[in-house]
Amino acid sequence: MKNKITMIITFGLLICLLFTLCSCGDSGGSKLTGKIKVVAREEGSGTGQAFGEVTGVMENGNSNMLDTAEIAESNDAVIKKVSSETNAIGYVSVGSVDNDMKMLNVDGYEPNIDNINSGSYKLQRNLNFVTSGELSDAAQDFFDYVLSEDGQKIIESEDYAPINEVHNKYKEKKVSGKVVIEGSSSMTPVVEALAENYNKRNENVSIKIEKSNSSQGVQRVTEGSCDIGMASRDLGAEEMKAGTSSQVIAVDGIAVIVNKNNAVKNISLENLKSIYTGTIKKWSKIK
Repeated sequence: MKNKITMIITFGLLICLLFTLCSCGDSGGSKLTGKIKVVAREEGSGTGQAFGEVTGVMENGNSNMLDTAEIAESNDAVIKKVSSETNAIGYVSVGSVDNDMKMLNVDGYEPNIDNINSGSYKLQRNLNFVTSGELSDAAQDFFDYVLSEDGQKIIESEDYAPINEVHNKYKEKKVSGKVVIEGSSSMTPVVEALAENYNKRNENVSIKIEKSNSSQGVQRVTEGSCDIGMASRDLGAEEMKAGTSSQVIAVDGIAVIVNKNNAVKNISLENLKSIYTGTIKKWSKIK
């Protein structure tokens, strides 16, 4: 009788243990109930502007972002803050997310290249090269490489969506010189990869890439202090009046990221707007 009771207790404990393990596997973390720590990008960030426009946090050019949002000045800074705060939420370029960070589906769609290309994943924006006037031979050659079949393959290999246009293969030209590029931190990794591969084809062109934000990149082009600006948003009317023009080089999803201990897997655009405007303050309100 004693042995039978022991067996029953042991079996019961095993069942409880298996149930606990299965529950952890399904959730991907703990169900949080605390106050949401909101992390946002700085003014001038193309990622921040695009996020605001798509979610509705920004209306008629005016931001309704809650005042207590913690501001981060790059994708890396957002990732660092969200990684260290269990209750945090942030947004970054899909291309900058590593395996240690948890991305949420938005309205049921995963932020992958197929869903970005199809338009199913709504939280996306164009990545643009911005110029003013005629480019130098070296800058034009790099520009042509980026838009070529060769350049677009590099873009796709870096987890950004290539533009849906017919591309010719890149043809090397005997050019030399220096090209200065500045702007969006979201674009910096992919442009660095493009520059590295371009230099394998033409080592006589020196390419200097400076990371700041989209608005800074546009301003530097306008001033004539850089050849190409990187803008992860569309140009504004005043910027175009100043003589700048843009060319889409890729399409990038904006990933909504949370701490990997957070059990939430999906979030709606409506809930994102509510979180970033302060209407929803706790994770327990996210279904």
